[in-house]
Amino acid sequence: MTFNEPRMVAALGFDNGINPPNRCSKQFGNCTDGNSATEPYIAAHHLILNHAEAVKRYREKYQAKQNGRIDIFLDFVWYEPLTRSKADYYAAQRARDFHIGWFWHPLVYGKYPRTMQKILRERLSKFTKSEVEKVKNSFDILCLSHYTSYYIYDPHPPPSNVTDYQQDWNVGMDDPGNLTFPKSLHDSNRVNFYRSYLKELKRAMDDGANITGYFAWSILDNFE
Repeated sequence: MTFNEPRMVAALGFDNGINPPNRCSKQFGNCTDGNSATEPYIAAHHLILNHAEAVKRYREKYQAKQNGRIDIFLDFVWYEPLTRSKADYYAAQRARDFHIGWFWHPLVYGKYPRTMQKILRERLSKFTKSEVEKVKNSFDILCLSHYTSYYIYDPHPPPSNVTDYQQDWNVGMDDPGNLTFPKSLHDSNRVNFYRSYLKELKRAMDDGANITGYFAWSILDNFE
């Protein structure tokens, strides 16, 4: 594994500045410096390039001897449209592209999702021809950290000259918030979550999916 959830590094470190290096525009966090409209995408671009270089070196120097597999570990949330309207359908697709496709699309196709290219334009870096060859297919196995799923709607916001990575999505999200302590201590929802996911995982394996492992996080998070 080259990186664990690199999207969080770009988003939390350079969009709202919650995590190091604590950079953001003043409208989006308590930071001394930064640009939330550009720096998350610059950081992500270089994370992808560094991942691809690490994979290249591993394959050239170590893989034949170690017989190992290498990948990047991506956080994964699925998005479904809240209604059957075209606006909500496209909003859900934007959310998938900005969350999942931001890193995964370049690794498969050598370029960013068309949605991101259309919205971000010159704010989104481009891969050179040699970088495309290095980035594309720079994985041996797909590793995902799947958290949950959300219903997404199109909020139709007014145009704004001030933007950041999250606002670029231009979506509204159904998020009920955190549980109170007693409910989180006796968390039947989490039990049902694992039960339902493991059930569907078994179904995927029965259908022929090549699943090699399933791991549950406990006390640690991305700030460990």
